[in-house]
Amino acid sequence: MSYETQMVKLAEGAIDAHGQLEKVVFLERDNDSLLVFSDGTVLPVLHQKHGYNIKKEFYAFQVVAELGGTDPFSLLAFGYKGTGPTCYATFLSIAGFQSTNVEEIIPPLKLKPDGSKVRGTLCDDGSIKWEDGSQTVSTNVKEIVEMETGGNEKANEGELDNWIEKLEFIPEEYRGELTRGLIRSLGPSEGKLACICLIRGKDYFATDLDENIKVKIRFITTETPYYFPIIATYVKVFDSSEPGADEYFNGRDKHLKRMLEQDHTYLIIADSMYKIYFRRKINFDSVLRGDLDKIKKLLGNTEK
Repeated sequence: MSYETQMVKLAEGAIDAHGQLEKVVFLERDNDSLLVFSDGTVLPVLHQKHGYNIKKEFYAFQVVAELGGTDPFSLLAFGYKGTGPTCYATFLSIAGFQSTNVEEIIPPLKLKPDGSKVRGTLCDDGSIKWEDGSQTVSTNVKEIVEMETGGNEKANEGELDNWIEKLEFIPEEYRGELTRGLIRSLGPSEGKLACICLIRGKDYFATDLDENIKVKIRFITTETPYYFPIIATYVKVFDSSEPGADEYFNGRDKHLKRMLEQDHTYLIIADSMYKIYFRRKINFDSVLRGDLDKIKKLLGNTEK
């Protein structure tokens, strides 16, 4: 079976999230290698072995689904002829590497984009001495991060945005409850972003949605006689007088509360099959920030 399409998506997602692939460090046959990116990320192919939190790699979720639950990084193998090295070759090709054949790789070895290689020797104490004079104290990823980045591993930024911008469908767990418009939090459990999701066919709108369409979002509050705020979200598409959709939320809505702590959100519109055909990043301007601050104040008063 060919996994070329999935490997292309995996490589493109990794590069979007972390910048250019600067080198690959091959540690042990057949799967133990490290992907070193320009943002300082050192991603171990055997992430479970090295204790790397793979949930940070949001772009890989869709590839996992396409592979029926198979970890796509597990397909990146080397040192023999077969499916694994073919997958690795595709990944490296998308990353711009001139040398992509990993069938004859004998670790430890570093491979750079221009095809140059730095060979290493594995010592009895577990350290690696490289022919360029450097040394890795052990094959532990933390040690290699310090060696390859000078100890300055940078925090990953924009991962959630990259993941959301590559979504093709509304996540399955939200589909049953989405009949018109809802705030739902997208991403892994440890770092979600509250987004406004609308289910609307393309024929609902009077014109095609494109990058020039104006979008306005407001969070309007009304205090009830019971001092509990009712929050209506108005999404105005192409600056029309009538909102494209509106939805009401109570103050206990966890997704709304998450929205209050953000500085941006996404408007995501999908058809009845939940396929996304429009998305727009909405940075909170002073008007929208004022709406959210008012909600936060009201919620603070009602929860005292």
